[in-house]
Amino acid sequence: RAPPPRARAAMAALSRLALAAIAGGAGAVRLAAEPRPSASLPRDVVRHTLAFLPPLVASCSGTTTEVLLWQGDSAGQAAPPALPAQRLSHDFVVVDVQFFPRGDRLLAVGPSRAVVWELGSGRALLKIDREIPKVQGRSLLDAQVFPDGDRLVALGADGVALIWSIAAGEVVQQLDIHTIRGKHRSVRVLPSGDRVITGVSDLADDPAVVWNATDGRPLHALVHAGEKITALEISPCGERLGAAGFERISVWDLATGDLQRVFARPEEAFWGEAWYAPMGVAISTAGVKVVGRGTRRVFIWDGRTGELTRTLTMDGVVGALVMESV
Repeated sequence: RAPPPRARAAMAALSRLALAAIAGGAGAVRLAAEPRPSASLPRDVVRHTLAFLPPLVASCSGTTTEVLLWQGDSAGQAAPPALPAQRLSHDFVVVDVQFFPRGDRLLAVGPSRAVVWELGSGRALLKIDREIPKVQGRSLLDAQVFPDGDRLVALGADGVALIWSIAAGEVVQQLDIHTIRGKHRSVRVLPSGDRVITGVSDLADDPAVVWNATDGRPLHALVHAGEKITALEISPCGERLGAAGFERISVWDLATGDLQRVFARPEEAFWGEAWYAPMGVAISTAGVKVVGRGTRRVFIWDGRTGELTRTLTMDGVVGALVMESV
């Protein structure tokens, strides 16, 4: 259930942007509380994914079997380069990490396996192994934790998303993604926990789909017209969905499924870019800010007017965008 208006307003005021940029030659990844960088971490450990749950930061390289945990300060910011507070080792390459809402657990995802860790004890609470035919080297394409911290959803290369109970160690619901147009590679869970969104595929006009997490029914098909979806992100309170392609970002109202606004990549996005990269997306509470990234630039729009309000130029490739409520 969505937070009451007063809580929503407070979260909107406190939403801020955190981003990671792999600096060419400088060897640092910056965590920026927009508009100023707040901290940095060693480049060689954060080539792929960052997860934030102040005061904790987790990172994985996408090429090694370790997840590194960094302890922040009382303000929830990571300290400048220092030794990680904890290392979690796996028997697979870790490509994604996520904290559970209460901060006591962490999900580590690999190409075919995932593990839920209890952070205090370092004990593995649940192991998922999807031994099915692979797509581009992966049988487990994506996984996301539910806000209640008791469930997670794992999307397989067979077009089936399984919702797991962590305590029971068993599947409690199945989403038949293969019945929808497109081979989806990404899954997201709304903060309310009652809906799941899948998307990101190889063809233009393949939709993102909103699913009922209780009964497995599809509710809305959201089309990013004219190009394929390369990234999906939900606003912190779950009112909006942002979908990025190569040239545009579309934002929908998730209560109605209506398209709210389309944000075009500025022409300046191509100035000095190393290659023509797909955009990433982050979106603040109530869609107040919409953020997109090119290769080395981050663009911030006013979500209500569509006006481009700020451009951040990084000294390296922008690897991640996270809109966090703090």
